[in-house]
Amino acid sequence: NLQNRFVGDWLLLGSSYQNNASASIYAVPYARAGQAVPLDLQHSTERIEAMGNDAVVIGSAGNDLVFSSIRLDNNATAVSGYIQRNAVQSESRTHGFFYQPESTLSGILGLPIIGGDSQRPTAAVKYLRNKNLQLSDMGLLVSSPNTNLNDSCQASCVDWYGNARPIFIGKRVYALMGYELVEGRVLGDSIVELRRLNFNPITHSANR
Repeated sequence: NLQNRFVGDWLLLGSSYQNNASASIYAVPYARAGQAVPLDLQHSTERIEAMGNDAVVIGSAGNDLVFSSIRLDNNATAVSGYIQRNAVQSESRTHGFFYQPESTLSGILGLPIIGGDSQRPTAAVKYLRNKNLQLSDMGLLVSSPNTNLNDSCQASCVDWYGNARPIFIGKRVYALMGYELVEGRVLGDSIVELRRLNFNPITHSANR
């Protein structure tokens, strides 16, 4: 369960298995043939992604999902973290994550998650703002309950393209969750929902 990612002159490696007796992740300055730098993030490493010239590491700590920003310059330094309580990421493939830069020091990241509890899980795309590696909450675009009916792959299937991802087009923000596409708008430091569309062929047949 080793995760790895090249970001600039650094190679980051970590395990999705959390061992409290050792570092969560190592940053290796491979371009300079330097020594590995251990970073104790207090959570597992399930995903490593680039945020401009820096990185974000995402993983679990108990029942929570943690986002940790990593500064990568002459040294590798853990800067800040954001905790999404009672949540896990719902898409482990690379295209599930997206980072939209606004400047060299700021941007917006999105990641599909499942939150709530086992009795009432909620699928959503989580958005955070990055300001000089300080991560802050922008909110969620949440899927409607009981809308993604099984169409037996008439139109598409989760294995073909992944069933959840954030999408940024200009100033527009979308969340794809199964057959549901939710459009949001950035207002200040928040994401607000504008409209949604469900294109499940079973739903369309029932409405005819």
